[in-house]
Amino acid sequence: MRTVFDPLQKAVYAHGGFITTSAGDAFAAVFPANDLSAAERSLAAAWSIREYLASHCEQEARYGSFPIGVKLGLAYGEAQWGIVQSDDEERATYYFRGAAIDAAAGAEKTAEPRNLVITPAAFREIGELASGEWVDDHLRVIALHVDILGWERTAIAHRQHAVISGH
Repeated sequence: MRTVFDPLQKAVYAHGGFITTSAGDAFAAVFPANDLSAAERSLAAAWSIREYLASHCEQEARYGSFPIGVKLGLAYGEAQWGIVQSDDEERATYYFRGAAIDAAAGAEKTAEPRNLVITPAAFREIGELASGEWVDDHLRVIALHVDILGWERTAIAHRQHAVISGH
């Protein structure tokens, strides 16, 4: 699993996001708003993951070769998180929830393997940077209009967060 997921998760960290949840063969990441657009950074990470998977679409293992069919969903909106502690303060857990988390998971469910699908809210934030085709009420990104992987620009900080859900 690490052989498959380490490069994908490194792309998230390289673009200012962090992994909020890992479960089996899936993970979710949040890109908090700061001096650069969270939507742009999440698009760069998701596209970088998509490009990596284009050339690493099979994993060799002891029992044969296995296809890697990651589906990516990207959303933009509010996300909340918190830490819940036990009464004795010996145990704690955290949570991430909100419209952006749910929307990213919904977008990921409409994606085909090795596709990046974004919500309308995410498209409004990054629309001039990408193009694609509408699938139901989501956009499957098929091209970027700038080299976003090496591109930097200053943007107004948003209170919104971008979220990637991958499976």
